[in-house]
Amino acid sequence: MEENLKVSSKLEDQQQTAKMFENPILERLRKSHIAVPISIFIITAAGLLVYAARTTDIPVLTTTLIFLTGVVVFTLVEYVVHKEVYHAKSESILKQGHTFHHDYPKQKSFLAMPPIMSIVTAIILFLLFRLILNDYSFSFLAGFLMSYAGYLIIHAITHIYKPPKNFLKIWWKHHLVHHYNDKVNFGVTSPFWDHVFGTVEKK
Repeated sequence: MEENLKVSSKLEDQQQTAKMFENPILERLRKSHIAVPISIFIITAAGLLVYAARTTDIPVLTTTLIFLTGVVVFTLVEYVVHKEVYHAKSESILKQGHTFHHDYPKQKSFLAMPPIMSIVTAIILFLLFRLILNDYSFSFLAGFLMSYAGYLIIHAITHIYKPPKNFLKIWWKHHLVHHYNDKVNFGVTSPFWDHVFGTVEKK
């Protein structure tokens, strides 16, 4: 028993200390506590909703519907990016980072993008949605970012905590299968799009 505990502890240490970059600066920059990007996205989303309420004449019901649309659209974007970018045939820095995550799934400092990338991502999304949706962009991006924060939370807890003994364990089961077979189960927030596009694990 004691020997098994030592082996388990050693494996856990390997998970936490594995390096993606030899350059110490790049290695430091790619790490992030999961709470940082989650906080950035939630605070930004709340700020966008407050700003929209104070500066636009869009009805509350319309704002709510656009917000929920942003939530749903994110789940599709999440699925497509995960499948077509993180698991693309061609190599990229994004695919390299995701491959590292598959190799070391327990490394807590690599469950989310670094803070600077979180901020840059939020800015780029705002400019893009602002160009397309005008004043509707505030509530749409708020929903998109809240869904993004939800994705980060779900992804983190499925890697850090043991699955609960209730219906919520579907998230753990769905994502765990993906780590054993990266050709299926690309959705993290929801398995919905895997069912739609036929990439859910075949029983």
